[in-house]
Amino acid sequence: MSTRYATIITNDDGQEVVSSVGQFAGGAPQIRTGKVEQVADGVLIGMVRGGPVDSVDGFGFPDGAPGAAGRAIGIVKANEASERNAKAAKAGTKSAADVLAMANSNFMSFKSAAKKLLGDETPENKADIVAALEDLATKLQ
Repeated sequence: MSTRYATIITNDDGQEVVSSVGQFAGGAPQIRTGKVEQVADGVLIGMVRGGPVDSVDGFGFPDGAPGAAGRAIGIVKANEASERNAKAAKAGTKSAADVLAMANSNFMSFKSAAKKLLGDETPENKADIVAALEDLATKLQ
């Protein structure tokens, strides 16, 4: 039988945060930093001890957090962005970094290249396109 454990670390604000979760047979895993605790199903990465949003077994997301549903949407969007970038790479389209380097050249060429990566969610103005491409680039790292 396996047991569910979480690695708990302390963030800069002094809150105890779940940094990883896993199922292990036998005893708790050995770690170098933080501490390990047995946790219930439903405890997720990013939850804090005593957090009020979507709380499970003494852990929940902090006030103002979108909760598990919001995190799932973010994960889906990141996956979609990753898939678009992979398709673009296969088709010989530029990467997010390549398109960002075009930001100070012809706007229509820049926007066209950005649209190949961002799809229908491509913003209309340059500053928003740059922000979306920077967000995409960090999600893919």
